Amino acid sequence: MSCPLLTSFGLNMSRLFSFLYLCCNQSTEANMTSDNVVEDENIVKSPFAELAKQITFPEISLAKFIFQALKLNEKWNGDTPALIDAVQNKAILFKEIEPLSRKFATSLSKLGFQKGDVLYYVTYNASLLYVLQFGVWLCGGAVRGCFQTEEKEELERQMHETKCCFILCDSETASTVKWAVERLDWPTQLMSIDGEVEGAKPVEDMVYKDDIQG
Repeated sequence: MSCPLLTSFGLNMSRLFSFLYLCCNQSTEANMTSDNVVEDENIVKSPFAELAKQITFPEISLAKFIFQALKLNEKWNGDTPALIDAVQNKAILFKEIEPLSRKFATSLSKLGFQKGDVLYYVTYNASLLYVLQFGVWLCGGAVRGCFQTEEKEELERQMHETKCCFILCDSETASTVKWAVERLDWPTQLMSIDGEVEGAKPVEDMVYKDDIQG
């Protein structure tokens, strides 16, 4: 069953990425001379253009950049829910995002996850997915998701395309995911979320229960 995910953090993340993209483009524009700027009434200049000229982008990972931003406001919103799973009545607080992400990253590393690896997931909405993605980024990896009711042959194709060794499913997508996994010619680590799946390691154990220091 698909569960609605209410996330102020997700909305803010979307705005953050849009702003970063905007600033990058405007910074490029700022380096152009007036002779290179094409005047066109159909081109709308961003109101942030002047602000972007003053921005210096830090040479750090995106995950670290976001964690720093979260800490700046932790005094005011640390105990506020950032991610809310309304169906399961679960929530992740702003102050929990970084420590839970680091714990998952450590758990992933102990399973053999390395820089450049891909976590491929086919699941319905879950608040913990954001934490898992940050954990993957901390490990230097990438995340690729697939629509929950996609054809099993398409899952197999995407798995071959990404060469993923770490695969996440839930109880509703498990049968399709396992069908595709069985057709791979390399070893994989199957993980589950929001319920037990035979032969899969629950990510909740990796984030909340494993005795690991992130």
